[in-house]
Amino acid sequence: MKYSQKLSELFDKTIEETKIRGNENFDILHFMYVSLEDKDSYIYQEFENVGLEPKALSKKIDNYLNKHYPPSSRDVEPLEGYSFRWVKSASERRSQNENTVLDESMFIKTMIEKEKANLENVLGVKLDKFEEKIMSEKKEKSLLDTYCVDLVSLCKQGLMDPVVGRTAELRMIMEVLNKKYKNNPYLKGEPGVGKTAVVNGLAHMIAKGEAVENLSGAKIYRLNNNLLTATDTYKGELAKTIELIITELKEEKGKGILFIDEASFLMQEGGTDISGMLNGVLESGEVPVILASTNEEYFKTVGSNKSLLRKFQPIDIKEPSLDESISILRGLKSKLELHHGLKIRDEAIVEAVKTSHKYINNRRLPDKAIDVLDQACAFVKLNNQTKPMELDEISRKLIRIEEEISVNKSESNHGKVAELETQKQQLKEKEKVLLDEYKNKNRVLNQIGDLNDEIIKLEEKAESLMLKGKSDEAGRIRYLEIPELQKAANELRISAQVKEKNIISGGDVYGVISRLTGIPLIKLEESDNQKYLNIEEKLKERVMGQDEALKVVSDSIIRSASGVASGGKPIGSFLFVGPTGVGKTESAKALAELLFDDEKKLVRLDMSEFQQEHMVQRLTGAPAGYVGYGDGGQLTEAVRQNPYSVILLDEIEKAHPKVWDTFLQILSDGRLTDGQGQTVDFTNTIIIMTSNIGGQHLLDGNTEEARRKVAIDIRNSFRPEFINRLDNIVYFNTLSHETKIKIVDKFIRQYDKRLIERGYRLDVDESVVEKILSESYDEAFGARPIERYIEEKIGTEIGKYLLTNPTDKNIKVTFDPQRGYIVDNNEKRKDLSR
Repeated sequence: MKYSQKLSELFDKTIEETKIRGNENFDILHFMYVSLEDKDSYIYQEFENVGLEPKALSKKIDNYLNKHYPPSSRDVEPLEGYSFRWVKSASERRSQNENTVLDESMFIKTMIEKEKANLENVLGVKLDKFEEKIMSEKKEKSLLDTYCVDLVSLCKQGLMDPVVGRTAELRMIMEVLNKKYKNNPYLKGEPGVGKTAVVNGLAHMIAKGEAVENLSGAKIYRLNNNLLTATDTYKGELAKTIELIITELKEEKGKGILFIDEASFLMQEGGTDISGMLNGVLESGEVPVILASTNEEYFKTVGSNKSLLRKFQPIDIKEPSLDESISILRGLKSKLELHHGLKIRDEAIVEAVKTSHKYINNRRLPDKAIDVLDQACAFVKLNNQTKPMELDEISRKLIRIEEEISVNKSESNHGKVAELETQKQQLKEKEKVLLDEYKNKNRVLNQIGDLNDEIIKLEEKAESLMLKGKSDEAGRIRYLEIPELQKAANELRISAQVKEKNIISGGDVYGVISRLTGIPLIKLEESDNQKYLNIEEKLKERVMGQDEALKVVSDSIIRSASGVASGGKPIGSFLFVGPTGVGKTESAKALAELLFDDEKKLVRLDMSEFQQEHMVQRLTGAPAGYVGYGDGGQLTEAVRQNPYSVILLDEIEKAHPKVWDTFLQILSDGRLTDGQGQTVDFTNTIIIMTSNIGGQHLLDGNTEEARRKVAIDIRNSFRPEFINRLDNIVYFNTLSHETKIKIVDKFIRQYDKRLIERGYRLDVDESVVEKILSESYDEAFGARPIERYIEEKIGTEIGKYLLTNPTDKNIKVTFDPQRGYIVDNNEKRKDLSR
């Protein structure tokens, strides 16, 4: 005999309660006590339904147990008392069918038959109404009812969220289910793309009579994996239970469909038994089974079991596009509005999709966009219901004043005490006014919330009536009853002068994204168009002495972003050529931060690591049958996780020509297929390749002749079709002395900024700047060593000075040919100069 999860939980609690009381035996009264203490228990809820008070009655049992069941003087392991054992065995005998799960209601029916008089004596109340109520519930729960949820039934009751779009996937599922053989769909796709939603969509179609004729009147039973694994603890029992569920489904004569979500649970302990059992059951095709899992789980479950694989038809559920995701959220808008009691502007829906797609990289649409919009609503609703910040400030001030009063009283400072008492009284009066306003607002909001709850119930009822063809009744609810409730809620809001935010806009969505990612709100609020228009100016602020190169890059990106350039390709693709350390890599980092709000959006690959032909697999991932299959490629996985990113390919000339061929597809079509056969979108990326080819020609200046020589070297190194697919070849200059000084100054300012955050101020003499440049700049390495030099030389001297003089806040750095770098206090220096 199997027990339901709740009954097993109550049995465990009964034993624990008996241990706590130190009783040697546990009996029906112990069971009744823990049940009446648990609001989710069947007894608690049914007692309330017939007008009995669970809490008061549990107190009576508690008193009785304390009086008549004294604790044992020795440590004991509680045993079942006679009456408990009798009721338990009798209730098990009531359900001889192995498909039946013994739940609370069955157990309690037997308990009442045997122990009613005893319970009435202890509780001091009649249980006739309770007995009549529970005995009228004749139906015993089958395994199917216990472990599965009928999705079609939920749709008919209006309890399932609507499903928008997904037409192609739904047609494919119906097509597979309509087959005589191999009629079992396997939905696979990334987490959050909507695999479960597609099955819910099918349930909606069946409920509305819109599915194909073969599925008319069908039911989809979703297996509750968690409940099943929680109650089946013995090896092989899980497989046996699923087999019994499928046996019940056979009685549906082809109209019962089993849906197993998160199919990875098949590979848990005993998974071999489950897979083997499914193999046998699916052979006949009597019971269609729908499985759903991620791509990774697919390859680990069915994908690795050739025999089981033949029974299923894989269906790829792709991540919906931005437009499709917006449509899906629009379909859910009314449900979210009803739940939160707020209005959602369309701009909030659009921004939830766009910003979540751009900034939340470890999840998929539409799931992440729905979560962002839902969280924006929850945040606004929470702010409406929490105490105003002003009340918290007053509370803190009152605590501080109380402390000051206590101190001044102890010092007999009566004048100060009187002054503080006056302040305290004024704050108390202000607090009372604000608190009354807050309580009134909360009272009204609770009333409005109750009305919204009623509206939700009526919406569900109207939807259910529509499915039953009772459009007149549904229309009366939607166009008469619901508007009346909405009007009442609005009148409450106006009459009480409640001023709460009740509209969700794009700004609320930005707030959620900012809290989730840490990106400053001001960056999120800047439009993409504004970012593109300002890109040249912003790049020049960060990268010194490369104005011409940065203009070429900016103009190309602006053309792409505005739609003037041909679409279906990356935002931009460039070959950066020039000497080492002149700003090529810095430009790539700057683009990542300026366009995608985070320097970490840079995917950097060293092409010297891809010199052999077989290294191509490291970019895209190994194909099926090869070592590393399923791990994902360095390039494809990085872009899948960060679709908005800058891809920097350092020293592209060192890669094998086969690697170049991989990038030909990206540059032409903006997409690449990985080792698992999945297409990765590169249309939101910027591809930057760097090369030192011909860099020696630019050492004496970025002249026409120098460029011509570089171009010849590039044509001799790369194939024409590769070069022609790039948007631009960008030439970087050698750095002038003036530019080098600016770069040193930039790094010093960055160092100064860090000191300012700690309360210090740095002043660097001109002689120091020149010395840093002469000591650190190297034509072979460019400007890269400058920052490291400042950290090691200047930073060390500043660190020593601050440890010796922690109170000095104004620091001056100078250079003396004999003494080297000198750090001292700037204010003292000024005094000496006077």
